[in-house]
Amino acid sequence: MIDGRAWAASAVLLLCAPAGAVERVGRLGVGATNEFKADLPGVSIKIHRSRAFALGLVGAFDSSNKRGGSAVGLKLYRNIFEEPQLQFYTALLAARIKEQTDDGASDRSSSQYDLVLGSEFSPAGLASLGFSVEVGLSLHDVLDDDYILETKNSGILAGSVHFYL
Repeated sequence: MIDGRAWAASAVLLLCAPAGAVERVGRLGVGATNEFKADLPGVSIKIHRSRAFALGLVGAFDSSNKRGGSAVGLKLYRNIFEEPQLQFYTALLAARIKEQTDDGASDRSSSQYDLVLGSEFSPAGLASLGFSVEVGLSLHDVLDDDYILETKNSGILAGSVHFYL
């Protein structure tokens, strides 16, 4: 004997349209990101070259005299698992950052390398939008060329968002 909950679950399954993974091969994503240790909000461009790989370019600048700076980075994505509206990936970021010192008189250059696990979520019916969250490790240099290794994470509010053309 099948109870009411089983009937309801069966009806939902039968009425739902079959869902496949969001297809983004060859699509260009443009959006916003907060990748850099210099606390510079950036712009991100991401293109999916195949189902397995995507390539990204991130950049940021601030022209203020006191705490301005610029950053540019290249990011390589490797998809590892797909769900209907969710992709899980690993990514490697290599970036160069140039910041002004607190007194605004000189510039300081640094590097940043990130290795992360992430996921990109597209709401049902909005396949052109992708919201990303990431967690992993970040290696970056500070004054006197000392490197710091630390954990990195970006929540849904501090992660990336892309609009796919």
